[in-house]
Formats: sequence, structure tokens, C-alpha cells
Amino acid sequence: MKSTANNTHQGTQVFIPCLTIGNVGQLCADLLINTFSLPESSHLQDDALLPYVAPPVYDHIQTPTTAMSLYSDEKLSVFQIRSTVVQSLFKNFCDDLANYVQKMAPSHVFLLHSNSKGNLGEVFLSQETVLEKSPIASYFYKKLSEKGLKVSIINSVCYDGDTRNDALKMFKTVLEILKEEVPLKEVKSWNTSTLWGDLKAETQAAMF
Repeated sequence: MKSTANNTHQGTQVFIPCLTIGNVGQLCADLLINTFSLPESSHLQDDALLPYVAPPVYDHIQTPTTAMSLYSDEKLSVFQIRSTVVQSLFKNFCDDLANYVQKMAPSHVFLLHSNSKGNLGEVFLSQETVLEKSPIASYFYKKLSEKGLKVSIINSVCYDGDTRNDALKMFKTVLEILKEEVPLKEVKSWNTSTLWGDLKAETQAAMF
């Protein structure tokens, strides 16, 4: 894994979204980055990531977004993964990312994960259940733990589709963990996404 800059923040709490159903982890990462106005520390490149570039997403950053980036300050580090990982290179990607995270000497690593409510039903998923049900989370969790890192999973049980409300709930859980009380800074691009087309203001207010 290549980085455009050396990460100078050591000992932070690190949050990493898992590429799982509904992209709840990625949406939660968006909220964390925007709400805390985290500076972009570096762009990350890996052979397992498909090329990706898009317009700026956050209020405080005007540079284009790429496949994978790290945002951090002296207390908090958040990875954002926007690209699909090549399936045959998945384990290599996890190995590379685990090595990168180890060099950051984090105080705690949190995986932002989601499971399908349709497949699992109305159940509360313990960390042990998540690891049992998700090969992706299980492998990455194992690699991080083998490096002596403290790792926890924050999980959302959701349906596929519009999962912004699920991301908001996950975001509130993260704030409780961080013991922070900060006003939410919404990600404006969520409401203007071409996924939903051009919606009238009153329709947006009702949906979002």
C-alpha cells in the first residue's frame, strides 16, 4: 500500500469502514470526517483498489476525492474507502492495510460494519456473531489482532437501499464511544446525489 504522505499522528483512535451491505460504514465515515473537519492526511493506493476520482465531498476540503484516503488529527483518524476491492486481491488488501494501521500505533481500532437485516432477522449482533457471519470482518479483525492491536466492531443491521438513517445511528454510537458532544455537519452531497435525481426541496425534507 502506497501513501502520498507519511501519517504524523500516532496513538489515535482509528475508524475503518468495512465494504459491506448498505455502505453504512462509509456513510458514517463521511459524517465523522465532515463533522470533525478532519484534515486529509494522505491518499492511499493499492493494487486491489479500482481507480476512482470524484468531486470534493466535504465542506472543508476542496480537492477531488479518490479511491481511498486517510483523514486525521491528533485524536482521531478515519479511513474512507470509496472504491470496490478486487475480490481475488481481498486478503492482500487486508494484509497491506493492517500493516499500515500498525505503523500508526493506534490506541484503539474500530471497524464500521453492517449486516443484512433481511438475512439475519431482528437480532442484536454481538461482536462474536459478526465475526461468525462475516468472512470479511473476521479476516481483517484477525490480522489486526495478530499485530497486538485493540480492535472492536461497531455494527449496524440494515436493509440494502437508502441507509443514511442507519449511518446516523452509527455516528451517534461513535460519538458516545468518543464521549463527544458535537453538532452534526451533514454531508451536502448526500441530498444532491444523482442516485436520487433532482428532488424538490419539500421532498428532500420528508426523505432526509
